[in-house]
This record gives sequence, C-alpha cells and structure tokens, in this order.
Amino acid sequence: MAEFSVNLGGGLYMDSNGVLSHGPVQGKPVYGTPGGGLPVNFDTLAKTFSGLAKALPNKDDPKSREKFDKVLNGIGMLSEDKENLINALQAIGAVASVIGSVVPVVGAALAVLTLLLGLFKDGPSPFEVLINRRFDDLARLITALETQITQRDLRGQRSLISAALAAFANYVPELKNTPPDASVLRLRQQDMRAHADSAGIAVRNLLDASTWLASFTPNDYYAVWPFLQSRLHTFPRTGAPVAALVPAPGANVFNHALMVPLSTFAVTSYLTVLRGLAPEFRSTREHREDLWDFAAALEVLAENMRAEGLSRTLYTTADFQHGAAGGIPWGIGPEEVIDLSALGVPPFLKAGSTRFSVGAMDLRVYNDTYFTPGFSGGSIQLPGDEYAKQGLLNVRWIPPAKLESYQEPIASLGWEPPNQPAATHTRYRITNPEACATAANAQAELDYADLLYSSGYLNLVHLVAVLRNEATDPSTSQTVRADPLLQRKPGTGVPVTVESEPILMTGVISSPAQREPQEYKATVSLTTQPLGRDRKLNYKVWLRTLPVSFSPNGTRWNEQDYGIFHQTDYVDDAAHPGCKTLVTSTGLPLDQLLISEGVSIASPRNASGTAALQAITHDWWVPLKPLGRPIVDRIGAKNLVSLRGLGWESGASSATAPASLPSGPQPSPSPALHPLHDNISLHDQISFSDLLGWIDSVEPATGQHRKAAQNLIYLDYTLDWEADQMTVTLRNHPADRNYVVYVVVEETLGSGQVLHTAQRIPVIGQLTYVPQTFFDQEAAAIALLNKTMRDFADHYAHSVGDVPGRPHPPGDPISGLLGLSYEQIATDPVLREFALSDFTSFESLERFAAQAAHHPSAAAILRRSLKEARIPESTIESVLRTGRARS
Repeated sequence: MAEFSVNLGGGLYMDSNGVLSHGPVQGKPVYGTPGGGLPVNFDTLAKTFSGLAKALPNKDDPKSREKFDKVLNGIGMLSEDKENLINALQAIGAVASVIGSVVPVVGAALAVLTLLLGLFKDGPSPFEVLINRRFDDLARLITALETQITQRDLRGQRSLISAALAAFANYVPELKNTPPDASVLRLRQQDMRAHADSAGIAVRNLLDASTWLASFTPNDYYAVWPFLQSRLHTFPRTGAPVAALVPAPGANVFNHALMVPLSTFAVTSYLTVLRGLAPEFRSTREHREDLWDFAAALEVLAENMRAEGLSRTLYTTADFQHGAAGGIPWGIGPEEVIDLSALGVPPFLKAGSTRFSVGAMDLRVYNDTYFTPGFSGGSIQLPGDEYAKQGLLNVRWIPPAKLESYQEPIASLGWEPPNQPAATHTRYRITNPEACATAANAQAELDYADLLYSSGYLNLVHLVAVLRNEATDPSTSQTVRADPLLQRKPGTGVPVTVESEPILMTGVISSPAQREPQEYKATVSLTTQPLGRDRKLNYKVWLRTLPVSFSPNGTRWNEQDYGIFHQTDYVDDAAHPGCKTLVTSTGLPLDQLLISEGVSIASPRNASGTAALQAITHDWWVPLKPLGRPIVDRIGAKNLVSLRGLGWESGASSATAPASLPSGPQPSPSPALHPLHDNISLHDQISFSDLLGWIDSVEPATGQHRKAAQNLIYLDYTLDWEADQMTVTLRNHPADRNYVVYVVVEETLGSGQVLHTAQRIPVIGQLTYVPQTFFDQEAAAIALLNKTMRDFADHYAHSVGDVPGRPHPPGDPISGLLGLSYEQIATDPVLREFALSDFTSFESLERFAAQAAHHPSAAAILRRSLKEARIPESTIESVLRTGRARS
C-alpha cells in the first residue's frame, strides 16, 4: 500500500509508488513539491502523464519507454548512452518506490532488505552498475565534470556508499542462514554501524550544494544555447521566470548533470543501509536528524536544478508583432511565405522557417556533444528534419499565424529622381500575435513537463518526499504483528424458546430453538522489538472492550471499529518545514485491564489471571433452513434427535435437494483435531481436552445480534513474553454469552507518540439455532407494520393544512414519502413523531400512538389504516388505548 502522496499541483498527486491519481492516499501524509509545485498548469500535467501508470520512469510501462524515445531519438546520442540514461532513471524510481512504500515489520524486515539489495545488485539492470555507467557517460561528454569529480572526490564518496552496501549484502545472509551468537552479533552490528556512519558522511557531502558547483566552459555550448539565451527562461521557486543567459567563462555554476544519479544513489543506498541496521528506525527516531537534514538538502538541490538548469522558451504577444516595438520589426519577407491569395488561399508561413524556436532545454546536459553535429539554434541551419527538432527543442517551429501583406517603403539612398513615388516591396505581418504566443508557450510547457520527467527532476521530487516520510513516525507499528488462532468447542445443545420483541398488530412471535454453549479459546501470537537495539521501545499490553451502539430492545447492533477508537493523522511539522509529524487521538474504552508492560528482554516473563470487564454481550441467533439428507449426515446423532424434537424433519430421500446452511457455524459439527503439533508425547503437559473437539471459530455470517445488554464478563488469560515473542491466550466463561474484546499492544515511539496494535477477538460463548420460518414471520410482521404506517402517513399528510416550507430535497426518504418539506413535518407533532420513530421498539410505538391519540384527525386516520390492514378491532382499540394512557 502507498505510504504517502506528493501534491504535484492542479489536483494531481503522485503516491509513494510513483502512481498518479487525482486525489491523495487517504489517511496518509501529503507532501509538497520543492518550489511549491510544478511550474506547469493542470492540463499540461494531464497531457504529459496521459497513458502513464506512474510519474516516475518505469521499466514495466511501455508508455514510459515511448516518452524517453520521444525525447532522446534523433539527437545523435549513442545507443549505449541512451540505454544507460533510461535504465538508470528507471532503476532509481524502482528502488525509491520500494523504500517509500514498505513499512517493514519484524519478521518481514529481512525480506524487504533482501529485495532492496537485490535491486542494487541482482538482475539484468543492477542499479549500482547503471549509476556507474551514467556517471562515466557524463564525465566523458561534459568536459567540466572531470575536474568536478576530482576536486570533490565524487568517486571516493561513491565508493564509501558502495562499501556499506556490500557490507550489508554480506550481513543479511549471515542473519538469515547462520545466526551468530550474541557476542558475535554485537561485533557485527558495531561493524555495520561504522559502515552506516561512513555512508552517512558521504551522503551529507553529496547533498551539499557546493559539491555541485563547477566552472563553466562555454566551448561546450556554441551551437544552440547562445542563439536562444534571450528566449529561454528558468523557473525558480519564487519570483518571475528568469532569462537563461549563458554564464561567463570560468563562472561557478550549479551543475546537476552528475548530481541527479549520484544523489539519488546516495539517498536510496543510505535508506537501505538503515533498514539493515534497524528496520524500525522510524519508530525509534534513530537518524531522524540526519534524514531531516538530507531532505532539506535534497530539496535545495532540486530547486537549484530547476532554477538554473531546466529551461523552456517563453514568448509574449509582442514577439509576434510587427513594428519597431515588436519582435518582427521589419516584417516577414516573401521568401518565408507561400501566398496563394489569387486563388483564394490566405498566405501562410513556409515549412522550415528558422524564425521561431520553441521547446525545453537542459542547460547543463544539452551541450554540443548531446546534439547531432551541425544542429544549430541560429537562423542559418542545415537542411533536413534531423536538424529541425532534437530532444525537446524545435528550432523550426511554425506558429498558427494569420498573415496579411503590406507594402513597405524601401529606404532611400539619396539619388532617386525627384517627384517620384517612393519605392516599396511586399512584406507580411501576423494579425493574431496573441494566439501565436499562446500556442508557442503551450507547446514549450508540454516540452518542459517532459523535461521534468526525463531529466530525473521528478525522481528528486519523489525522493525528497521519501526522506521526509522516513523521518516521520509510522502510523502502524513496525515491530508488533499479531497472528490470532481462534477456536471454539461446541457443548451439548439444549432446547429453548426464542421470542421477538412485541410487534404492533402482530404481538410477540415465538419459536422453539436450540442453544449450544461454546468453550472459546483465542491464542494470539505477537512480536515486539528484537533484542540488541540501541533504542528500546516500551510496550503495554491491554485487554480492552469498547462501547457498542444498540437499540433498547437489543435488536440493532453498531460496533465501533478500533480504527475509530484510536486514530492517527499527520500535521505539518512547524520545526521542520515540509515535514510532517504524527498525531494520535484515543477514545474512552468501555473497560480495560493492563496485563503486562515493559521492553523486550531475553528472560521470559509470564502473567495470568481472570479479567473482569464490562462488555456489551448479546445472543447469536443463527437461521436454519429445513434439513436435507446430505446435511443430516453431517450432524451428530445426539443433536439430530434434539433438532427433530424442535420440529425439523430431514428430507424424504437421499435424492432430496439439500437446503443450504449458513456459511457460519453449523449445529454440533463433528469434532475435529486442530493441528497444533505434529507429534504429542505423553510427557507433554497438554491435556487431550485441549486438542480434541476444537474447531476454527468465525462469527456466523448470517447470524443476528439479539438481546444486547451491558454485563460484567470474566475472561481467563495467560501471557508469555520472551525476547521479541509474545503469546496471549484467552478462555471464556460460556455463561457470558457473546462479546468482543481486544488484545491491544500500545507501543511508545521515540517521539513519545503511542501506537496501538489491536487484535479483535469475537468471543463466542453460545450459539442459538433458530428456524428460518421464525425470521420469515418476523420480517413479514414488520413489513405489514411499515406498510400500514406508510399508508397512515400518506393519508394524514394529505389532511395537513397549508404550512409554509421549502420543497423537499430530491431523494429524501421522509419528506419524499410524505410529499412535504422538513418545515411542514416539524410543524405537525404527529408527522414529527412519525419521522423520528423506527417502529422496532415498543417504546417507539407507544410514543407515536400517544401523539396520534391526542389528535382526533390522526386517530381517525390511524384507525382507518389499521382496519384496511385487517387488524382486529380489539387490537386497534388496544393501540389507541395505550396511546391515550401514555398521553
């Protein structure tokens, strides 16, 4: 699952996997984009990412490859260099997505670390090799970088990080295959910490903006940039776009060419090393200060890259206007125009005009060796399509210009004959300059968005968010995992009689049923923080019950989800701009008991006792249809006798089609052995009663909660905790019926926030099997009551006088049924009581009857509706008499 979202702007988001969406991941932090958002509008973003599964380069997405081919084809780049660039950016996206989206839990941490190391070391496109190749390609193509590499010791910094990765790559198999003893493990951990510290220093150096300052060499940029420097602009974090002027020779400029592959390699490697050192570092707050610093530093690098290295053309309306103040002061010559006006075709610009260059350009990577030799941004260009558009730059862009011709005087040389009209020649002007500027900027913005994708800038945006998220408390535990085994052992069923609540016009419906007590046992296996950690996490283990909303008669049940009881959220971290901090809120439990607390230690700890807790208990009424022959064969003989005694009959023959039982528990299933152990010795301290007759326990899918009430329940518990393994066992008292209790592990994080890991335990102490005919009769009686009440309301609503009010909202169930507005319903006491009544409890019926009996017109209509429903006169009088007595 995605762990965070990045707001790209315009309602578009990129999640931690790089997947695009039009909304953030619910319940997860949302991070901003460096610079306050991408400097492109929403429609451009939508077009840029159209058809792409992810905003990050993705080797599994053909559209992603097509986008790179669109950018890189035809620029003269060696095919090997092209593959190295594409594969490196795709690998960066893959590694960062895994890091940003996986919260390793104890037990899964090694698997995650192995996966990450595999992305670096294994497979056909090993990340580290790709980074090295890209590093060497850039050093070869950009002269100034070799000096930068030497002065900043970039190869040495990279080697320190690679050495840490290699050390952890060897360390992980040791932990998996040949676990060392405690003393050896401590020594190995010290060694790993030393590698992590060295890698951290190297990362800090590589994220320092001064590392990427390089002396500008203009000899590498003769062909294109100088001709477009007044037209190209960059987009810094604040302020207006800035003209991308060619720097002076020898000037110190920010060069992101090597920064992108090396900084992403450094950050992803360091996060992988931290996972090897302590997978729960987010929980313990280890290295958080480093991660805050790294995120801030990487954001500066991304902002510098955008402000100084990524540019696009920017046109104004004046650039397409003619005259002294316009961009075309002397007009457009006939040699640039095809004029078929004589044939009724308006004049238009010839293809191949070199007047307008439109697109985007990486000012550090797009040097003369990047383009095909001979490609130029000047007005004099070589013929051929390969010299018109390369990369994201089109130097022969044709605007959607509307042209008109005019006669322009030819400048006098001073010896023309007197009294002669001045000589002129035909020129053309653009009559829709605003439309041309808009089209040029729209195309350049699309190219710029492609540049953000293909340059690795979006990889940096994603990685900044990954760092900030890794520097944030997790919203779910990284150390606690719960694995429950829920079992029950059915007892001997006894015949009982079940009764519905009183239903108006019908009364109480009763039926014979069978109640079966259940022994219940829950065994919850839990994990805590592994031993040997520098920063220890503290735990508290609780048995906890929560409030349940139920109707007074106990027929309606609305259980509170633990995720509502204990909620987590993220808010802005005022001390660290751009980062988030975890906040939690916890409700009031119905009851709770603390059964253990502390940190993980090697020596075993035990606790046991009987918890006395307030809980909302209830009956489980499980519908049963008539039994067919195949089902009878699955029911024990003893219980079959009991079922037949309650009026159920088996099918007439084996050919009878079987009636289906609910997917929940069936009555008295045959005893089954639960595979707790493969071999049981007579010397084991295990009673056969703990092994025989137990079956997996699930709540009956078609069962109904009935007779809910708050009661004191008793629950026997034992807790065993040794090192990072904990087991909590619960046993019920069948007399306590059914209820829900939670085994909760509260974990205090390094920040002081407390996370809850809650395992829901639905204790089943008894099951009551009720004929389906009972539920059918009850449903029919309630349906008759509802129809009668609707008929009454419909008739009575027509008798209501003119009461001012707004028309009822479309689709509203109450005002739509009555044809009246809320104000009209609220004004009339009978209709108001009708709207508030649910007619499922006797108290609700009494209140409604009291209102109706107090208003003669309502009483008369109610009497008539009851008669139409063929309700006996005695029942009608009883209803109205009850209402009059209450009123």
